[in-house]
Amino acid sequence: MNFQFANPAWLFLLLLAVPWTVWLTLKSDVQISAWRRWTALVVRMVVVLALILAIAGLQWKRPQEGMNVFFLLDRSDSIPPEQQEAARLYVSKASAQKKPIDKAGVLAFGTDAAIDTSPNEKVGDQKIQAVVGSERTDVASAIRLGTAAFPETGQKRLVLLSDGNENVGDAFAAVLAARPLGVTVDVVPLGVARGGDVSVQRLSLPGNIKKGQTFEVKIFAQADQAQRATVRLFLSFTATRCRSRRRAIPCRRTIARSISQRCAATRGCCSCPPSRQKTSRWLIPCVRRTWP
Repeated sequence: MNFQFANPAWLFLLLLAVPWTVWLTLKSDVQISAWRRWTALVVRMVVVLALILAIAGLQWKRPQEGMNVFFLLDRSDSIPPEQQEAARLYVSKASAQKKPIDKAGVLAFGTDAAIDTSPNEKVGDQKIQAVVGSERTDVASAIRLGTAAFPETGQKRLVLLSDGNENVGDAFAAVLAARPLGVTVDVVPLGVARGGDVSVQRLSLPGNIKKGQTFEVKIFAQADQAQRATVRLFLSFTATRCRSRRRAIPCRRTIARSISQRCAATRGCCSCPPSRQKTSRWLIPCVRRTWP
């Protein structure tokens, strides 16, 4: 149904207003002809009905014509050039299949976001001209900019082409903020294959150490896929081999495993055992004595 009411409870007034209007017309003492009496009844009914519908907040829902689409292209360093080119060709192919009334635009993002082309009826096969920083991936800024740049008329849709590895902003919060504005978000994963990146997230050690004290060094390492890794800790740029015990750590378990070892040298390194990680962060403690 194309009609709706903002305050439908006021419609119950019809149960009182309609009988009272009919009774008033029939019990009137005015001497008029029958056709004038019935005409007065119809006019009164129309007025009463219009007043009650206005109080109830009658609304007529008219479907919006046309679809406005913004393609959000990830131009960060995490997307290889061949994947970026494939995303651009996807936009050209999808735009060629749209209806004449629909409009499409392109928005590029990385560290920041910029509009390359506004929504229009024709989207060519031109290169992306918008310049954005590629050091980081801020999906939230792209969603906010695309939401604000939509025309007032027509349906609104964002198509995100990215690997989803955001490291700035909160894309989920941006989607929730865009939803009340009538914006829908679709995702096209680019399917980038990872090369086995490993990073050290944090290094923790005591602030004060006494002479002859055995202390603990905590290394938080993270990898994007299961693999074997060796972590070495150097002191004063001098490496000394330590006795270590290699032990595999499952990548999918959330319980941190630890392996302890002692360094016999006065100054040296602490070689931690191999670890296999994927998405969880692992705590790799190295217990060592640095002062005789």
